[in-house]
Amino acid sequence: MSMKTWHVRMRATLGAAAAVTVVLGAPLSSARAQAVIKVSDSVSVRFGILSQTWADWSQNVRQDSSYAQNIFQRRIRFLVGGQIGSHLSFFYETDNPNLGRVTGGTAAGKNLQTGFITQDAYVEVKPGTTNAFLLDAGLLLVPLCRNCQQSAASLLPLDYGSYSFLQGAATGSSVGRDVGFLAKGYLAGNRVEYRAGAFQGARRSVTGTGGTVQYGNNALRAAGRLQVNLLETEALSYTYAGTYFGKKRVFALGVGADAQSEYKAFSGDAFFDYPLGTTMGVTLHGNYIKYDGGSTFPETGGPAGVTRLPEQNTFFVEGGLHLNTIRLTPWAKFEGRTFANESVANQNENRIQAGLTYYLVGHNLNFKAAYTRSNFNRAQLVTGVLQDLPTLHQNGLTFQLQGFYY
Repeated sequence: MSMKTWHVRMRATLGAAAAVTVVLGAPLSSARAQAVIKVSDSVSVRFGILSQTWADWSQNVRQDSSYAQNIFQRRIRFLVGGQIGSHLSFFYETDNPNLGRVTGGTAAGKNLQTGFITQDAYVEVKPGTTNAFLLDAGLLLVPLCRNCQQSAASLLPLDYGSYSFLQGAATGSSVGRDVGFLAKGYLAGNRVEYRAGAFQGARRSVTGTGGTVQYGNNALRAAGRLQVNLLETEALSYTYAGTYFGKKRVFALGVGADAQSEYKAFSGDAFFDYPLGTTMGVTLHGNYIKYDGGSTFPETGGPAGVTRLPEQNTFFVEGGLHLNTIRLTPWAKFEGRTFANESVANQNENRIQAGLTYYLVGHNLNFKAAYTRSNFNRAQLVTGVLQDLPTLHQNGLTFQLQGFYY
């Protein structure tokens, strides 16, 4: 290699490194700056991170009413997405959820070596020139409800609804995600969105003379959701926003369904985000889901090892008032569930949570504090008759520090 050629290559390498450094070194305070490596005009890669650290005091009402005290990593995620030409994009996300959390009195105590899981991993194909039809394939969020597909980084309250992923264990899902194909599209000026997919779902096996084999009649899982935006449109995104700080005029209505063999779930939700003058705004969100495991995930009986999913109705409502001048949002959430057939194991319950969020830099950097009051009905069988016991009341206090960049 000649000295001249070496100098030319070094200048090109240093120039590329400088360009990448400028992009990756964009300050966190700039919400629009992104960590992007632009390979060419049609190829780019984008990186991000989400960290949510919790300090939590949760009352052990079923034991001695003392408080379990934990500091743990609720979420630590690394994100990478990219665009390859005009017809192909991809997204990959890892997570190490509840790192260091102790949920029981095990001798081992906390575990800081749980390791990362694949949270999301998919490619998206855009066959045409519009967004009327897109095809996703991989490990995806199952489109049952809006809360089921909201970004963990932009939730209004502390966390997701307590009952938004009840079907997860029975269907073999991973935090609301399953492997499959998903068709989606945006119509009527992006005011109408549809998502419909086929997923792996639960896989049952049977032991016979030839060993353990998969049932030949294992049906695939199907899920879909339809959303209509009556006011402003929202970004065309894999996940939905949990709040726009009351700075957008959004009123979205959605319905969804999830089914596999005799299992079925139906949902309805409404999301409202609206400014109140120039310095304040409001976010409201309501969600209803009916679960019925049927004979696929029966309440009693059925094949050994099957996760139970009793028939039940669940709901939550949440709302927040954004005081944008001082970057504070007081918020509250009420949620509950009722069983179609109450038993000793299946008792109705509800939770009330109130909190305050200080948005130092929007969703990029914020601090949340929340108080939770949970009420659990109890019952016992006396000569075959179900009799009520005093309701258990559980208190909890949680603080979260979030850092996010994507």
